[in-house]
Amino acid sequence: MIAARRPSFSRFLLMSSLLTGLLILLFAMTRWFDIPAGDVTDWLVGIISVWWLLAITIIPWNIYFDARTVIADAEISQQRGITVQASQQHYAASIAKRSLVGAVLLHLVSAGVLYAIAASNISSVGYVAAGAAILLTGLRPALRGYEYVAQRLATIHEEVRFPRDDIQLLKHQVASLESKIEQLDLEEADSWASQQVKHAKQLERQIEQLKVELQSLNTNNEAAHRQISREIEHAVAQISTDGQFLEHARELIRFFKQA
Repeated sequence: MIAARRPSFSRFLLMSSLLTGLLILLFAMTRWFDIPAGDVTDWLVGIISVWWLLAITIIPWNIYFDARTVIADAEISQQRGITVQASQQHYAASIAKRSLVGAVLLHLVSAGVLYAIAASNISSVGYVAAGAAILLTGLRPALRGYEYVAQRLATIHEEVRFPRDDIQLLKHQVASLESKIEQLDLEEADSWASQQVKHAKQLERQIEQLKVELQSLNTNNEAAHRQISREIEHAVAQISTDGQFLEHARELIRFFKQA
């Protein structure tokens, strides 16, 4: 969906300032070269008319066509099964109707006031400004209507390339991915990643405990081996002593036999 355009006040001010500066420059040049081009009143009426005509030509018509764009996009969304609040549609339709009536009335009233200024011999520029107001009543909507049609065609072309059904599916996939990413958030105590980290730390503590127990078993085993070695050495020494005693006993028996 292409976003609705909004009235550009900065653009309006820029255009008005540039035209005002251009008119002031032209007025100064006519005075410098003594060119007859009306008095100060004519130039003031002309500058004020420029500002006013730009205002009524840009702002209300932009609002009207932006509202029409919103209404068209809402209808397309409803056709695709996308929920659109009825209050928003009614508001956009109301804005479109009011801005259209207001824009036309502003042009007609402005033309009448400018014509009255000229008819009252205040400034003949009023005739030109009144004609411009009437002309812009049809010219501005025609130009903005062309932009509106071009925008709608661009929207249709975009929908052909990227259907809204695909966009909805993509939104669901993105939501699913966001949910999975949240499960990987270590800061969340209930997330899958946090649970895995806790489980890994618990396994590390168990491994450290097993290492301590294994070290204790190795120490006990070495102590038992040393004890067994001492007992074997003692037994061997005892056997050697017993063998010497038996050897003395045999010699004593041999001595008695020879006696």
